[in-house]
Amino acid sequence: MAESIIISIFVFTLQFCGAYLRYLAIAPHITKQERRNLFRSFACLIVISFGISMRISLTHPELIAHGYKYSLLLGAFLWMGVFFIVIRRRNVEQVFILGMVSCWTFLLHTVSSMICSVCIPGFEGEVLPSFTLAVFEASVYLLLYLLLLPVERHFFRTLLSVGILPFFRETSFGWGIAILPLLILLMPLALILDMTFVHPWQERICRMFLPLIFFFLYRSILHAQRCHQRDVQLARHKRLLKHETEFLRNYTRLMQEGQEGLRILRHDMRHQYRLVYTLMANGETEQAMQHIERQEAALDATVIRPYSTLPLINAVLSIYTHQSEAAGIRFSQKVNLPAALATDEGELASLLSNLLENALHAASTEEEERAITLFAQHKGTQCVLEITNTYTRPLRFAPDGLPASSPEKGHGIGLLSLRAFIEKYHVTALCEQVDGIVRFLLYWQDKRLAAKVCRT
Repeated sequence: MAESIIISIFVFTLQFCGAYLRYLAIAPHITKQERRNLFRSFACLIVISFGISMRISLTHPELIAHGYKYSLLLGAFLWMGVFFIVIRRRNVEQVFILGMVSCWTFLLHTVSSMICSVCIPGFEGEVLPSFTLAVFEASVYLLLYLLLLPVERHFFRTLLSVGILPFFRETSFGWGIAILPLLILLMPLALILDMTFVHPWQERICRMFLPLIFFFLYRSILHAQRCHQRDVQLARHKRLLKHETEFLRNYTRLMQEGQEGLRILRHDMRHQYRLVYTLMANGETEQAMQHIERQEAALDATVIRPYSTLPLINAVLSIYTHQSEAAGIRFSQKVNLPAALATDEGELASLLSNLLENALHAASTEEEERAITLFAQHKGTQCVLEITNTYTRPLRFAPDGLPASSPEKGHGIGLLSLRAFIEKYHVTALCEQVDGIVRFLLYWQDKRLAAKVCRT
């Protein structure tokens, strides 16, 4: 009975050590509520894990060491299930974390067994009692785990670094990369599922090198992702520059059209004055007033309205006001932005242009009400940008809460620049569709970004 209790304590302690490493990797990417639920599940699972190990040990007391081995394997599935049940997202990343932690723990168990064989007489060949074998191996494992804990904490905390996260999100082979460490462990795990506790030296040496090979492979994957990310950023910048050039070209064309209309009005001004004078002289006051109103409307059409003191923002608003009017879409805006922003004006103008283009395409598909509303407010260091538009068709959302990208024109256009803006300025973004109205809300602190030091 005492031996079963000791073995069970070792089992759930080792399982908790592995779960802690998985938690270190996923902790920066989960909510506070998910973290609380995870801790509650851990408390329940410790009791369940202890009970399963006790059951196996009491049922087969003559095979305590082998029960210890199988309890560890069975418990690993239970702890894995808790992570997937509590955190019902980021499944690709969780599979990758599970594989990396499994590689590490498998490596520690192999090294522990080798140390025991060298330092403890009777361990090699399983001369010692089954209980003693399991206690020695588990004790050496825990000692190695604690000695390497600073390295483990640093490695697993940065496992899902900024560089590798887009690899799972933006590439089509994210799942292939995620299951790679588990596939590497598949063959060694199949070899140890027997009634042997201490395997031959040749086998243990081979088992030790497999995880090491994968860790070097992981570094290669990370380097490849960084190269891929640089290519993506270059393509993104190219698209942004092309987009900015396009709306500046449209703004220039709009100004030229306004100047041409103003030149024509100025050329015909004397003729218009004479016509108004003749109508007034003949007592046709109403016709004269109507003619004056028509001239005022023609004059207003040549004006580039000052929506904002920021020239690029003003250019964007002028272009999309003109396009909305041409498409028969009611466009109302309220913009209160200062002349000096810590946020890059070009990036903000490009973001605003993309969002308004999405809203314009979406609203133009509606047969009944067509409307776009823009609200931009700056107070202190806080910036709020809200865009709403009519769109009655169901909108598909990506896992991050933003609309899913689509090859068709609509809300899928420009989402790449939106995500880049959110990541750079730590923007809180909300997108929802309620009663045929799509609402985009962005909030961020308008502060100077700290300069990033690039290491080569």
